[in-house]
Amino acid sequence: MAKQKTKLTFGTGCAINRDMFYLSSTLDELESTEDTPVSRMVFYQGQTADKWFYHDLPAWRVVSACYPEPAPNSVRKIYALSEQGDVECYSREGSVIEKIIDAGLGAASANYGYVTRIREIGGHLYVCGYGGQVYKRDTADWTHVDAQLLQKKVDLGSIEDPNELLAALTKSADETIGLIDINGLDENSIYVVGNDGYMAFFDGTSWIKLPKATAAHLNCVLPVSADSVWVAGSKGTLLKGNFQAGFSAVARKSLSTDFYSMALFNDRLFIGAGDGIYELDENGPQRLMVSDKFSLDGVATVEAKDGVLWVLASRRLAKYDGAQWEVFENPHNLP
Repeated sequence: MAKQKTKLTFGTGCAINRDMFYLSSTLDELESTEDTPVSRMVFYQGQTADKWFYHDLPAWRVVSACYPEPAPNSVRKIYALSEQGDVECYSREGSVIEKIIDAGLGAASANYGYVTRIREIGGHLYVCGYGGQVYKRDTADWTHVDAQLLQKKVDLGSIEDPNELLAALTKSADETIGLIDINGLDENSIYVVGNDGYMAFFDGTSWIKLPKATAAHLNCVLPVSADSVWVAGSKGTLLKGNFQAGFSAVARKSLSTDFYSMALFNDRLFIGAGDGIYELDENGPQRLMVSDKFSLDGVATVEAKDGVLWVLASRRLAKYDGAQWEVFENPHNLP
């Protein structure tokens, strides 16, 4: 009897063009039996005979990927970020791996915490994470750009009294700035959002903490213009505004699902959620029927690219051209 293929659970990803998508995945079999993570990085290439290609990153848990548009006549490069601050640059020339020294948790790091997102803003790569971490990849290395945000770690090892230790742990957890997303129109207009409604704005020089518009965890931020910035998060939270005017709730109705990603496609706002895909109309976010039709759940990424909307769900990849939906099944996940 042939060995059954292990199924893949898709995590996060990014569009390359209207025919290509790059995503991270985990192998269900290993996730249930092994403590050490493995991320399988998968290309979907719609124009090739063999549509799925992959390479593995052992001991990585990839949390984010991004594809900066290459300069003319330059090599196409795509980036993946692990929660520990490892960054892979993948291209036809091979794989190059860098480490953000202060990121992650471990004996050799500063223990600021895990990182969560990598994005290109204004021609540079940025990474954000827990403890108020924000990094920028300059010409030489990854550098901190979080002077007003970065939280110093409490030396818990020096506290001997159990009650004092518990109090310090509780205070540390309550005050932790957990940044989940970073995005901006340019390097003088960058937003970060995170846990417990945290939002801040960077003007190219310094960070400004913004008034809290919600207590919900905020998972994604989508700047459309200087005046129009969308923020979404837990329990169907959807905010709109900007750093000057403030943010207010677009939808007051709480949902049982969390929002993870947003994209503006054909002037319509699409939202990736735990239970499928939503579109915003005059009555608030509405769950689309295709969520059930194509069994799309755990939608971590929605992205508009080259006239199509890509949707990455937990088991399959989908694409919408404004008229028709296509769904792409990875061979590992076929019955």
